[in-house]
Amino acid sequence: MWAYFDESGNTGTNVFDEEQPFFIIGWMAARTNFDVRAARDMSALARKIGVSHLHANQIPPDKRRTYYLDLASIARFYDVRFGFSRIEKTYLVACKLVDVLFDSVENFGVPLHWYFSRPLRMGLVFSLARVTPEELYREFWNCLFERNSTRRIALFEEVIQKLVPYSQLIEDLRVREVVASALDWATRHPETISLHLTRRHSYGHSPNIAAFTPAIMMLDNLARRWESSSVNLLHDRTSQFGTLLQEAHGRFESGTLGTGRELMLPFEGSLQFLQGSQFNVGESETSPGIQMVDAALWMLTRTDRDGAIPDEALPLHRYMLRRTYFDDMSFNTCYKSTAIAHQKIMAQPLTADDETRARIQLNEIERQRLEAIVKYESTR
Repeated sequence: MWAYFDESGNTGTNVFDEEQPFFIIGWMAARTNFDVRAARDMSALARKIGVSHLHANQIPPDKRRTYYLDLASIARFYDVRFGFSRIEKTYLVACKLVDVLFDSVENFGVPLHWYFSRPLRMGLVFSLARVTPEELYREFWNCLFERNSTRRIALFEEVIQKLVPYSQLIEDLRVREVVASALDWATRHPETISLHLTRRHSYGHSPNIAAFTPAIMMLDNLARRWESSSVNLLHDRTSQFGTLLQEAHGRFESGTLGTGRELMLPFEGSLQFLQGSQFNVGESETSPGIQMVDAALWMLTRTDRDGAIPDEALPLHRYMLRRTYFDDMSFNTCYKSTAIAHQKIMAQPLTADDETRARIQLNEIERQRLEAIVKYESTR
């Protein structure tokens, strides 16, 4: 299997750009080397339109229908598949604040299950997002990329202090208690909270890396369905995060990231995907595969912007309808999925024995948390 990547909405670490609120990484996969097999077809289309190479933004408006009509035919002939991983940038910041501040391994003010139970953790994300102003999220995001470690910690402490009065506006009493406990611990022991080790690795917070994970997982699923014995990945060289993406792929391919439970994902298995695959970077001008992804991304971003699929792109859209994977990380989508998870939990009958076991477990979690606090503070 050969897969080709391109990106849209890349604003680097500037995640508050109102003109580009979403970052999307897209891919197109084929059973054969699309760059080699489809090179003649894509070159012929470029000549037909009158451009040196295919790039959606550079296609003359009066040639765009021909462009998408022929691309749909080429996609159908090679039986390709598409995938998109979209992330709302401000949603990422809201999640990062919870990931950093409420990690119960570091912050002993947070009960274990409030961080490692996804429905509860998402409750923290949404509760804080309702009361926290954007400016404070900006300050938090900026401190993650501060070069000077001393200054970075000082900025984080300022964020914590500014967050306290807003946290008192949270309506849910239990959530408010957990947030208050987390802020109290972080205020008294800011040295326990990890922001990031180096300037370079702080870029791992970026939307580019966050969106890459589900993209790799989707491709792994397709590779298994196609029973592909080898997988080759090619990413557009223009991405400033190319090296980090290559490193991230290496960790997925080798399985050194750990398990879903360790990384708080909604599954417990190993995080080894696309074992034996190769990741390279290339030029969009010479890669028909990347050019095909670029066309699909143009269609998707215009649909997001205008609320309707561009008429000229309908031929490719029709082909893609049943041949596309999609993952969306946004306030709207994740709020709905969290609500569904809560509904399923609440729909289950709770027997007296269930409640007894749960209370025993919660008491044990609390005992261990208080024991950890005493142990840590006794060494200070």
